[in-house]
Amino acid sequence: MAQLDQTQLAQIVSAVIQALQVQGSTSAKPASISAPVDTLAQKDRALIAGFKRKGIPVDQIKLMDRSNPKAEFNVKPFRLWLEQGRQVRRGEKSIKGLFHISQTDVVQPVKASPAPKGKAKPKLTPVH
Repeated sequence: MAQLDQTQLAQIVSAVIQALQVQGSTSAKPASISAPVDTLAQKDRALIAGFKRKGIPVDQIKLMDRSNPKAEFNVKPFRLWLEQGRQVRRGEKSIKGLFHISQTDVVQPVKASPAPKGKAKPKLTPVH
């Protein structure tokens, strides 16, 4: 097997780089190379786009502000809505496990009904 000198190696590397550049400009890059890295901003844009497809206006969508978690937001998971006294309506579909406030209703507290008036039932005692 013949050894390559520095000049030959540089020519081969140059030819490969040129071929890749030509290939990249004429065809799509493989998914492993061109797959975007998921950033939080990209995830937020995907969530907003999902709620927009559901017909919720973009100006009404407030995602959690990661720099200020105490700021108000109206897109939350199912359990957080329950904790805040809201119930997700039956049949509503989530976007990545999250629901917009427009997909929920306020939970009405159940009032305890008074005991029926009238004769009390007699206590039964076991017979031996």
